[in-house]
Amino acid sequence: ILLGLLVLPYLLNFLNRTVFKTKSPAYRKLLKALRGIHKPLGILFLITGLIHGYMAMGGLRLHTGTVLYAAIIVQVLLGGAFYKTKK
Repeated sequence: ILLGLLVLPYLLNFLNRTVFKTKSPAYRKLLKALRGIHKPLGILFLITGLIHGYMAMGGLRLHTGTVLYAAIIVQVLLGGAFYKTKK
């Protein structure tokens, strides 16, 4: 659910540019609300991923989930750098 909510603003924006092409105020308001909760949901996604991995493996161990988690952390760091520098 968290991942779906994190991807939804991009997906809706893409669909609006290619299919719907609407300028509805309600649509823009929904996109703005989703963008507003994007960062807190990303942090929650990181926390739940760490808890899930710990509970599933009984501790912190190197496995494919750890590799995925590392990729998510890199994505978060790149997103944070973009937010700070706008480059």
